[in-house]
Amino acid sequence: MISALNNSNLNTGSEITDTTNSGKEQELNKISCQILQQCVNLLLSLPSNETYTWKSKFIPTSTIGRHVRSIAKENIINGSASTDIDNSDVKWTVNYDDRKSQVTETSFTFAVQQIIELQNILLNSFQNKSLLLAPIQLEAIIDSNPKVKPMNFSTTFGRELWFCCLHAIHHYALIRVICCEQNIPCPDEFGVAPSTLKRFRSREVGDDYTNDIS
Repeated sequence: MISALNNSNLNTGSEITDTTNSGKEQELNKISCQILQQCVNLLLSLPSNETYTWKSKFIPTSTIGRHVRSIAKENIINGSASTDIDNSDVKWTVNYDDRKSQVTETSFTFAVQQIIELQNILLNSFQNKSLLLAPIQLEAIIDSNPKVKPMNFSTTFGRELWFCCLHAIHHYALIRVICCEQNIPCPDEFGVAPSTLKRFRSREVGDDYTNDIS
């Protein structure tokens, strides 16, 4: 098991109790950090960096690293906007199509460092009780035609943070497949949406919710 990194000094989502001035901000902050921590925990359990870059036979060209890069890229863009979002003179724009460094997809240690850094940014940013509704401009490529310009959308920090969370869970489901190919165990809830978990828990029966992932 890889043990090169130790994030024991990080105040992760599972340990958050009073980091915000509002219940909604506190809850979203806690859940966001917990979802990111799922990725950190899995990466730290990998037997080698080779398993991180191993190419899936079921999902062409996919590796655990490429999915983690996408998670880190999108969350880092959103998290970076939060560091100075109170500055009214700055118009924050989020662009998930802008690819950054590819190191994340080839080095699990670098990926873990990025995710831990993001968790700390989120912990600091949510000290602001009004951050959830802070305005952000989303710039998105909607057409592969190079002549079609990106479209701008008005959104909020809270909405984009939750999008990142759900998008991460989607990638976790694909990472789970790659782990199964390599006989790497994953937690039962890894890659399963909160709505799916809630639905099955409400049934109070012993169904295997992993057979009904949505």
